[in-house]
Amino acid sequence: MEAQTDGRAWRAVQDDLDRILTVTRDPAGRRYAARLHHRAAVVRLRRALSEAGAPAEGALDGLDAELEGLSATPTLATLAPAASAEALGRLQQALAADAGHLPSLRAAAALATAGGRWREAVAWLERLARIGAQAPWVPAVQARVADVCWHELGDAAAARDALAAAVQQGGDDPALLDRLLKLELELEHWDAAVDLCYRLMRVVEADRADLRVTYRLTLGEIHVYGVRRPAAALLHYLEAVRLLPAYALTYTLLQELVEAQGWRALADELARLPDDEVAPLRALIDALGEALAANEAVDEALGVFRAAAIRSGSGTAA
Repeated sequence: MEAQTDGRAWRAVQDDLDRILTVTRDPAGRRYAARLHHRAAVVRLRRALSEAGAPAEGALDGLDAELEGLSATPTLATLAPAASAEALGRLQQALAADAGHLPSLRAAAALATAGGRWREAVAWLERLARIGAQAPWVPAVQARVADVCWHELGDAAAARDALAAAVQQGGDDPALLDRLLKLELELEHWDAAVDLCYRLMRVVEADRADLRVTYRLTLGEIHVYGVRRPAAALLHYLEAVRLLPAYALTYTLLQELVEAQGWRALADELARLPDDEVAPLRALIDALGEALAANEAVDEALGVFRAAAIRSGSGTAA
């Protein structure tokens, strides 16, 4: 009974708004048209929520947050398709009155997303980003475009373009840079991925040595499987050892590299690299070579090497 009462109350509000909307037919009232049509759309959705028997306060808060693009609550997805379609019609009227009405663009994008209409959602979000121009919230919208393109449409290239635009405007945001790195890796854009790894190592917090090691190891993987320079990969792995000697994954990757390439081939390739790249890591290179010479099994040699690296402590390179 309470839900029915709430539903009738919202229907009364909707009827009042429809009467008020008649003023927008006059030139003096047209400036209010977008706001009133947007309000009518929200009221229609609130009415549908009430008629569905949702608890008033929490559900309405969730609905408002979802329409504003502030959360990904599933509220809209629970509503009847007819109510969502009617609300979208109201939003389109709002945008016909004011093509740059941001609340209506956000709400239209939210409705498309909730309905799984992914290409429509991308179109609304891209329009929202264009209207927002240089607003500080635009990178977040572009990142949402990237998420939809990547995870829902399977279009990594379009997702990469959206994230690149977000990074260009958002600057050195580590979260955006990391997401862009993952896309560049998926697309096998090795040079771009290398640049992003170095950029991320510069911008992560000074006390996050684990993150800097992660990007060092990523550089190593790029040089093993992407650009096919195993000795350069070895240097990145040894930089990771220098920064965090006890980090277990580094030694796993070192073992895979040595077993796949052979220490002699790696040493020969190292000898052909510029001295300024090799010299800072000479002590670790020699220690690794000695451990491999003294132990027949690579895993045993790396255990000895790891223990020695931990005993000697860490440096400051990243």
